[in-house]
Amino acid sequence: MVRFMVFCLLALVWSTTEISGLRRGDFSKVVKFPVSSSSQFPRAVISKSLPPMDEFTLCSWLKLTSSEEREFVFFSYAVGNGGDSDEIMASVNRTTSTTELKIKIANQLARLSCATFTVGNFHKVCITWTSVKGRVQFYVDEDMCSAQVNGVAVGTQVRNGGTIVLGQDQDTVGGGFSSDQSYVGDLTQLNLFDELLDQDQIRRASTCLSKTFKYSPCCYQEDEISGNIISW
Repeated sequence: MVRFMVFCLLALVWSTTEISGLRRGDFSKVVKFPVSSSSQFPRAVISKSLPPMDEFTLCSWLKLTSSEEREFVFFSYAVGNGGDSDEIMASVNRTTSTTELKIKIANQLARLSCATFTVGNFHKVCITWTSVKGRVQFYVDEDMCSAQVNGVAVGTQVRNGGTIVLGQDQDTVGGGFSSDQSYVGDLTQLNLFDELLDQDQIRRASTCLSKTFKYSPCCYQEDEISGNIISW
């Protein structure tokens, strides 16, 4: 499978910075998503489509910088039109009582409360899905969020031919953005695998954690794994 990471950056800040929580001394490219408006929708567009997939693992380091109580979409892959367009849509949802991770696959929703995800801090978020039983699992900093969700897009396959947008939800392919769903904050180390990673593999996906996190010692760089579909 060919990996790709061709970006079109629209009203975004691209920087190289040391990220607290990654291996000490490592530097990484970071996309900073400012607040959207009624006329400006900052986003990153990946120029190629995804292959058909009947399972996947999506991982990224996220730092949400807004304390608003609403949904923040960080990954959107749209195919088709209207209500049929949400092939993959991943987001963080903040309410008065909790923080949730959400994902739509073939327009079917899964959501779970993940209290360890906090505003203003980098967290490694991973989401897995398999069409067998439609099982979805959410991970924050390698720990699975409370439980798993079953029955999501059972027996289906992610379609190819769509468009990937980071930082905005696509109501139509390449458009239909809303500031009420826009992501505000930093995003780096995005990896997509066309397979179901286990918990040990998830710990090694993206750059390893430093010893300031609970998993110690930090794994060596040669132990890290990168997405075979998207690796950035």
